[in-house]
Amino acid sequence: MPVKGLASNILCERHNNALGDLASLIDNFVTAIRSFDGAPKSRHIQFSGSGIERWMLKCLLGLSVSKNITSQLKPECTDLLFERIDWPDKWGLYFSTNSSNPI
Repeated sequence: MPVKGLASNILCERHNNALGDLASLIDNFVTAIRSFDGAPKSRHIQFSGSGIERWMLKCLLGLSVSKNITSQLKPECTDLLFERIDWPDKWGLYFSTNSSNPI
């Protein structure tokens, strides 16, 4: 998919500004992931899992509205993105791990 296909102007300025924190969060997250290459194993960095889920949801909604994917997302996804409703059980991004082996 060309880079141009990843962007779509679907949000007004007010809503786009409301999601600006997600762009900063994912930028910091990607920078942190890249910094682990060759870093000591005892290093820990924490991020908001719900923020990463919301960023992923924003991307999926943009792809769906712009018709770059054909899947239709559930109507409540917009309310989840703007934190107007709580995430339903078993929705989201999950990792199976234990505390002795952090991700």
